[in-house]
Amino acid sequence: MPKRGRVAIAGTVKVTDHEDVLGQRGLVLEFRIARRLDSPNLWRRHHMSGHKLMSWWTQAFEQAIALHRGHLSMAAHALEWPDDVLDPLRPFRGVKLEKLREIPRELRRRVQLIRQVPSARNFLRDDDDLTYTAKPVHDALKNAGIIADDGRAYLETEIPRQVVGLGDWTTVIVLPALEGYTRPAIERVEDPPAADPPAIVTGGRVTVAQLRDLLAGAIAGPRGRRR
Repeated sequence: MPKRGRVAIAGTVKVTDHEDVLGQRGLVLEFRIARRLDSPNLWRRHHMSGHKLMSWWTQAFEQAIALHRGHLSMAAHALEWPDDVLDPLRPFRGVKLEKLREIPRELRRRVQLIRQVPSARNFLRDDDDLTYTAKPVHDALKNAGIIADDGRAYLETEIPRQVVGLGDWTTVIVLPALEGYTRPAIERVEDPPAADPPAIVTGGRVTVAQLRDLLAGAIAGPRGRRR
């Protein structure tokens, strides 16, 4: 299992900036993690097994992001991106969402999984089992703050694809930008309306507390909108 000290190279992430036909921009993340999507028969017999697996995936995502930024230790990455600073790759880290009447499009992501196996003999034949392999990954994406929540209202999923690789086990996780997807709080705060000065911008970055206040005011239901 990856440790929280020096970064263990369990995987990588490729980050691209996507612009849709309407000119709206968003990040596309593609993780490649050197681990198979385990059959739920191996881990769901005991709740602690599932928790350990989720923790492993969470650390793998965090370490892949640290490596992408050129950090060889999690401590160095934490110095550049402390918990109170909004991370554009993990925008919901430390943020608790209120129960919303309607889920804004900015909070929804689509997750695509590819289960790469050494041989077709390693394919899972049961579609229910194959679908359930994604649960620890979805939990870890939420735990790492990469997605707002793993509930179906926030997450668009599909059954993982299975492909034969070059003799190794790899999981590919792709989070494409949805049509019309924008990065909440980043674009809204850094590019405010002319009549609304950027009062909550601090050194070009936004704190998690400020993001929490922004979300509460900008995306609450019509009756519950805060002023």
